[in-house]
Amino acid sequence: MRKFYIIVCLFVLFFSNAQDYNNNWVLGNSNVAFDTSSPTSSAISNSNKYGFASVSDSNGDLLFYSDGCKIYDRTFQVMQNGVMLYGLGVDYNRVQPVVIVPFPDNPLKYYVFISYIETVLSNKNALNRAYAPLVNYYYYIVDFSDSSYPNGKMTYPTQGFELYINASPNYFGPLTVVKNASNDGYFVIIHTNPSSSYGGELRAYKITSSGIDLSPVVTSLSNDIGYENFSDDLLMSSTKSIMRFGSNNTRFGELVITNTFFQGPNTSGSSSSFFTMDFNNTTGVFSNFQMIESDFSPSYNDFEFSDDSEKVYFVNNNVFVKDLTNLSLPYRKLSEFNNSSLFPTAYHIQRDKNENLAISNVNSNFLYKINTADSYANSAIDINYVTMNSTLISHFLPQFISSFTSTCDQSLVLNSEPNLNFTYINYANITTQNSYNLSSNNNIGMFASDFILLKPGTRINSGATYLARILPCNVNSARISDRKVDLQNDFEKEAKKILLYPNPNNGLFSINLPVSERKSILDLYIFDIAGKVIYQNKYKDQEITISLQNIEKGIYFVKLISEETNFIFEEKFIKN
Repeated sequence: MRKFYIIVCLFVLFFSNAQDYNNNWVLGNSNVAFDTSSPTSSAISNSNKYGFASVSDSNGDLLFYSDGCKIYDRTFQVMQNGVMLYGLGVDYNRVQPVVIVPFPDNPLKYYVFISYIETVLSNKNALNRAYAPLVNYYYYIVDFSDSSYPNGKMTYPTQGFELYINASPNYFGPLTVVKNASNDGYFVIIHTNPSSSYGGELRAYKITSSGIDLSPVVTSLSNDIGYENFSDDLLMSSTKSIMRFGSNNTRFGELVITNTFFQGPNTSGSSSSFFTMDFNNTTGVFSNFQMIESDFSPSYNDFEFSDDSEKVYFVNNNVFVKDLTNLSLPYRKLSEFNNSSLFPTAYHIQRDKNENLAISNVNSNFLYKINTADSYANSAIDINYVTMNSTLISHFLPQFISSFTSTCDQSLVLNSEPNLNFTYINYANITTQNSYNLSSNNNIGMFASDFILLKPGTRINSGATYLARILPCNVNSARISDRKVDLQNDFEKEAKKILLYPNPNNGLFSINLPVSERKSILDLYIFDIAGKVIYQNKYKDQEITISLQNIEKGIYFVKLISEETNFIFEEKFIKN
């Protein structure tokens, strides 16, 4: 009786939604990696493309990033079809120009939303014409399911899909994303059509596994939010806005910044207002408008919430904290940690992967962070958070992308297997011991939210059918009784699929073919991450064994093609 052994964490890297999307920031010529408690910065010799949004893969490696005009792949090159609408240059006046949103339940696709500024001729006379920008919103799709483009491709149309057209004038075009209450989707938020006396509309677009609902939930703001947009021969005012959510996904804040320009030297000025609202991340409705600061001059540049969402940090050359639970307390100016007489300058602020509030300073080769950010009285600035080599950061930092979190809290260790169809579900993780033996004709399913680990010595005999899935808690709970269920239909479908195992591997792995293709002549190709063919051969067998133990560690792609049956199989594996 033929046996095979699986000594890996099966499927986790490909099906888990628990990956940390925020592990890398591409900031011009430097990449900041947050994969340890002490982030590191490395130089990028072939880049100078700033990432206003970036996303990492399940290994913690950079997947792709965008400046809002182009999409760049993990090699810092423009992705296939990666030039977006009018993507020839970056307008750094834009605030929050791009966000990346993962497809729920599909780790191979991502949405990329942008706010695009279209300049139109205003109604001025021929000798004194003015051009007024209008903000439009579009979205694109990045796809990693085509093995011909292992570094991803942006799908057509390259002009993007319309989300909202002819929104607010000038540079007022904020764009952000927040996770929903059910932990399985997102809301993309835009703010449109404010005026000098009317706050405009907050629009929440729901994203689920079914796609984007293009009929947003609209919340009208009857309040004056401090917006100004005015232009004549002597005076011009222009307003932009920054939106953020607290880490609880229900506290919303918006910083409205107005810049005013008079004719003549040294006559420009700025002011800002800041308000908060509650956000119902089940329905998408905003409520409880509260103006925290209506006319702060000179204006703040940026802001971020503390981890408990009860303090807010403002940046305006220095860093200030406001306690939202006690508004009577004054703004407190933050000093350097362990040096209360020194007040470091700051430019922008953003929550990072480690839930720290990172701060950029255009005059320093460091990213700072705030220590004890949940404390109004004791928070301070650590100026030595990340060494940035020679890169000076003067732009906004990439927005945070929330991952879907596990609500399972149980771990399961299996020593033996009963002789029946059985499934294990709603566990955070499942681990087998070396005595675990799945005998022939048994059908076993393991569903966990974080990982499934089959330790050395685990034995799954020929003729047994084994399913492993990374799924959120409570999936299929309506049809689970005592975690026992007849999965015969699922197992029969699985038996028709191909299994590449182990994965990850050391270069030695097998591919088990479905019954329908075991007599076909198959062309097999293996590509590296750059799309180069490193191995090819022809096969005709129930099981294919590949030995590539001399290849470098990394991600590779397998493609099987049968011209007889038009059969195509594509899979990714990791050489460790």
